[in-house]
Amino acid sequence: MRALSAPPPPLLVAVHAGSTTTTRTLRSRRFFNRDRRFYNNNDNNTNTNKDNNRRLLRRVKATSNNNNNDDDPEETKKPSFGGGTDSNGRMHVPTDAFGGMSPEFKAASALKTLFTMVAVRIVLAQEEGYDNEGGGGTPTSIALGKFLEENPLRDGNEWLQKMLECEQTELRLIALRLIEVRRAYAESQFDFNEVRNTARLEIEKDNDKLMVDYMKQSLSAE
Repeated sequence: MRALSAPPPPLLVAVHAGSTTTTRTLRSRRFFNRDRRFYNNNDNNTNTNKDNNRRLLRRVKATSNNNNNDDDPEETKKPSFGGGTDSNGRMHVPTDAFGGMSPEFKAASALKTLFTMVAVRIVLAQEEGYDNEGGGGTPTSIALGKFLEENPLRDGNEWLQKMLECEQTELRLIALRLIEVRRAYAESQFDFNEVRNTARLEIEKDNDKLMVDYMKQSLSAE
């Protein structure tokens, strides 16, 4: 005589609610489909069980969403501003504010010129160390100083381009050297995090001073 196998144990579902854990037993075998809804392979399921399944699913989803937000550091980094924001929560900056450039691109363009100035100072300082005659200057430092005096550095790229177009081989070689120096400085020497922190502190300090001056002016006018 064929032995009857034992019926499968009921499915246990653990639902986390705060600091407690509640275990629900589903009398029939239920599964999740792709959109994470319960479906039942038992045609005798009652409306009561369906309602319980819906409530259980909502609690599971709520717990899952809370855990995902806690594990995702980007969720806590999203800024929260008032009106005038884009759909991503950032302040809206008109596209024509800086000639079609974003504020970040505008700042990067200014940094290129700054890095060119830094490269010039680095090369001049290096050449001073190579000067063994005591203050006369090397051919490189003399040529670079003269070119800088005749061509003020206002735009880093335009200034270097002009130097590369010079007839003097010495100046063209200096320009290539400056290009490499500013690249190395931007990649490994410049502290971008320090700029961010300093800018925020300076803005806060200047804002406080402006507000204090405004309050003093308002009180004196009364």
